[in-house]
Amino acid sequence: MKRLSALDLQERLRATEPSVLCVTRRRAPSVDDVVRRLDAAARRLELELFTIDGDDGETAALLPDLGVTMVPCVLVVAHGAVVERASAIRDGVDARRLVALAAAARATRPPGPALPETLPPGSVVPGSQPPASQPPGFRRG
Repeated sequence: MKRLSALDLQERLRATEPSVLCVTRRRAPSVDDVVRRLDAAARRLELELFTIDGDDGETAALLPDLGVTMVPCVLVVAHGAVVERASAIRDGVDARRLVALAAAARATRPPGPALPETLPPGSVVPGSQPPASQPPGFRRG
């Protein structure tokens, strides 16, 4: 388990590697239980759990943009988007379900070759269909 600063959080949100993020508060026993359950589930699936301190001013400023309205809140982030958001982690089953979403996102989208920002005119994107021919009688101009 690793605690993220505001800068680390922004980098983690942009990363392609799926992550489980838990927004916490200091000195809250219910939050400690959630973190413990999530950490155990993440270790089973060989993922790392990241915690975010909701009491930190810089980090707290980023939370409304992520849709966090209450603490504890768990975010499953994959490929730059929030895949799942949950506030109620009642038991280990809920924790395993959320961590499994991150593990599934890691398994379903392998890194592919990088494409250039712009393609030359007339080029075809790999995996796409070539342009269809024009219908008979079609004229430009």
